[in-house]
Amino acid sequence: MYKKVLIVFTVIRKATLEKSLNYLVCPSDKADLRLNIGNSDLISEGEFQCNECGRTYEIKDGVPYFFEKGNGSEWKDNLTDNTIIEDIAETISDKDITWSKIIALSPLFLNNVKDRRKAIDKIFGIVGKIIRLCDVNSETEAYLTQAAIAARYDIEVYKGTFKLPEEALSYLKNNYRKRQGIIVEGACATGDCLLELEETLDSRFYIGLDISGTMVRKAQQNIKENVLFVQGDVTSLPLKRNSAGIYVLNNLFDRVVDPPKTCEEADLILRSAKQSFLVLSNCDPLQFGYTTEKGDKIIFVPENKQLTLEEGLEKAGFNRRVMEQGMWQIETAAYGREALPYKCLVGSRPTLDEFCLRNIGGI
Repeated sequence: MYKKVLIVFTVIRKATLEKSLNYLVCPSDKADLRLNIGNSDLISEGEFQCNECGRTYEIKDGVPYFFEKGNGSEWKDNLTDNTIIEDIAETISDKDITWSKIIALSPLFLNNVKDRRKAIDKIFGIVGKIIRLCDVNSETEAYLTQAAIAARYDIEVYKGTFKLPEEALSYLKNNYRKRQGIIVEGACATGDCLLELEETLDSRFYIGLDISGTMVRKAQQNIKENVLFVQGDVTSLPLKRNSAGIYVLNNLFDRVVDPPKTCEEADLILRSAKQSFLVLSNCDPLQFGYTTEKGDKIIFVPENKQLTLEEGLEKAGFNRRVMEQGMWQIETAAYGREALPYKCLVGSRPTLDEFCLRNIGGI
């Protein structure tokens, strides 16, 4: 007897990649990009290249990678925790190599412990020990934590992700027009929210971005000409200034290591005119860390970087128009079905009167 094996090849339409050049930039210097791809109508491999610094961003298995490649190296089986910790500690000054090693812990631990929750805890336990052993600075600690979060999402596997609640979606329907800019979702996971927005709101283009290449690959299987999913970092967006009319961030504020920088990037890509919208939704209350089964305390967001959703809107230069609360119904391979309370804020640029009141005391 032979087992049937379903192999899914992820591809992107060439036309989609060509259109994306109107909106994507090099995240390092914000310069325009060019494409190095074949002539096929469907593209699986290739690269974007910066016209200024020359840096290349790989397209691999249908996923454009705009943040540290992140594909992962490979670990040998039967390694002790101490061996893994020492190996990562030796290359901690090289971010690319370190990121790759931490990402590769996902398949290693999942194969060894056969339990997604325990594998996630084990990753954070290992990274926590590396942080303490190496006595790293806050920047390196944030980077290591971010890599662990990306590895976590490769294991957690969302079967359904966060979508906008009814009142927020209705407000956007009534106020957004496609001339105001494209629609972008950061931390898009498997793309459910962005695909719903594509069906609901008429825009010239839609871009979803997530730090997990595995999530993006799953999202990219919904191949549409005006929708592109990329792997990238919300604190260094590969998007042009003033290119977006709507930017959505779902369940991110207590997971991203630098919420203030995330808000600054949101301000840059959203149109400066009043007709642009920032949507911040998150599980409520915010949980900036958690405790593993072994009692290890894991902090996702350093205390000096933590923001409320309201503070996030203000930091990005937006005033609240909608506030909605309810329950998200979420399902992941690691934690099963969960009902999670949320808060959703929709903001737009301040009116002239609001701007004067905020900046010059109403004079």
